[in-house]
Amino acid sequence: MEETLRIHRRLVIEGKPGCGKTTFVRWIAWMLCRPGGPPANLLWLAGFPVWVRISELDQHIANTLERSVPGDPATAEDPRWIAHFLASHRGWDLDEAFFADQFRAADTVLLLDGLDEAGNQQRRVDMVKLIREAAGQFTCRIVVTTRPGVHEGRATLEGFGLASIDDLDDPGIDGFLLQWCRWLKRGDETAAQTYFAEVRKAVAAPGIRHLARNPLMLTSLAVLHFRRNRLPEQRVKLYAQILDWLAEQTVDKHREHNKDALLERFGLLALGMQEWKGGRNCRSASTTRPRF
Repeated sequence: MEETLRIHRRLVIEGKPGCGKTTFVRWIAWMLCRPGGPPANLLWLAGFPVWVRISELDQHIANTLERSVPGDPATAEDPRWIAHFLASHRGWDLDEAFFADQFRAADTVLLLDGLDEAGNQQRRVDMVKLIREAAGQFTCRIVVTTRPGVHEGRATLEGFGLASIDDLDDPGIDGFLLQWCRWLKRGDETAAQTYFAEVRKAVAAPGIRHLARNPLMLTSLAVLHFRRNRLPEQRVKLYAQILDWLAEQTVDKHREHNKDALLERFGLLALGMQEWKGGRNCRSASTTRPRF
């Protein structure tokens, strides 16, 4: 991923939900913000990072257009919206002109995260047009993340390189689990290796292994095993425990939510997808899943 980012100043990173797209761009932003600058392997990228969640940018555009005032961008496709949105953050004391200047700088890295999370298909098309216009006007490096297929057809990002994140293979799963075990048992390599053998066997069980190929699901499996010292053999119980854990994470970060209410909403969402009048709707899960 780092090498692809080095080659392409305009890059689309696509992958399934939970594959690590957001983690990667947030990691890039964090590395560029470290005291003392980025590590040696990222010195070529040293610059000013700007991370934008597209769902929030899209909502800002929709809300502002409803009550626009003179001086606001006139259309949903205007790339000025990015700086306009960033300048709207209270407490930053940075105006639109500041961000416009940053986007004209070659060493700025603009990270646009979650193209698939724009409000609907038309708004995704508008967002792609906005990004295409930004690519033509901005000098900075631009990275866009999305699930597969969103930037194609009516919403094509021409001139952007493409990097696809595949499912984890067996060495990738083992590498993740070994790092996880070493973190849990840090300072005791023998204990880490012993626990690695245990959790590796647990995720290799039939009916579970295919879930482990997704980084988010593998993280969930590792956490559940640590918390309960085992993984359920029945898949329905496994899914229930994963949802329970994800709901707990949400409540920890957002105190305004209630765990039981969240789980009820998940159930209603699943039922709605099963009973969708056009047939079972699995694809929508990638655009409606909560941000944990």
